[in-house]
Amino acid sequence: LAAISNKFALLRGVSHTLAAHQLGQEYVVTGSKPIASLEYPSYGSVVGRTFPSQPDLPSHVAVPRSVHGPGFLGIAHSPLETNTSPKAGERFNVRGISAFAGVQAKEIGRRQQLLGKLDRRFAESESDPLIAGLDEFGSKAYQIMTSKRARDAFDISKEPDSFAAPFGDDTFGQSCLLAIRLVESGVRFTTVQFGGWDTHNYNFTALEKKLPILDTGLSALIVGLEQRGLLDSTAVYVT
Repeated sequence: LAAISNKFALLRGVSHTLAAHQLGQEYVVTGSKPIASLEYPSYGSVVGRTFPSQPDLPSHVAVPRSVHGPGFLGIAHSPLETNTSPKAGERFNVRGISAFAGVQAKEIGRRQQLLGKLDRRFAESESDPLIAGLDEFGSKAYQIMTSKRARDAFDISKEPDSFAAPFGDDTFGQSCLLAIRLVESGVRFTTVQFGGWDTHNYNFTALEKKLPILDTGLSALIVGLEQRGLLDSTAVYVT
């Protein structure tokens, strides 16, 4: 990262006084101080609602999971969580997306018709914003699952070795590589989760393991975005 320090800014003035990890985390990923009466949405949910992706692409992808949800925007603006992290040189299988690659179009249509019948029967007896949000979320999910473009976006094995090598072999670096493919395909917001930084005990021993992984993956992400012509139009937020 030191070698490419002309490409990013280090902000030292960001802090909070909330005496709990989760509250501080919510503050950082929503931009709003947590309050008991209202759950604010994450940046990804706000961006996805304001600048939605194409119908067959998710607007917000979280690798492997999101640390915060859509808040008061509702479930329709939840991120697509991969629940697993990609591995170097392997096709990344995302449950519900990759599985449809081998399913016949006729079978997909039959299942969707059955779901439609059940949804209509259910809608006759229930009227709830949550149900409407689930319907919208489900409709979006169906378009994504049947999209070749979406499947290709998640397939990091398509990257040439010359481009993939700088990301390293660990899951964080490969998640950064995946983030570039997703942004390039048209996904509006991608969250990559590294893991915990609660290093009260054995701080320096822990950081000796963590920091090189972060350094490799993050620097490769920034350089990779620049090589693809995406850095000027992509905000990279690291916290």
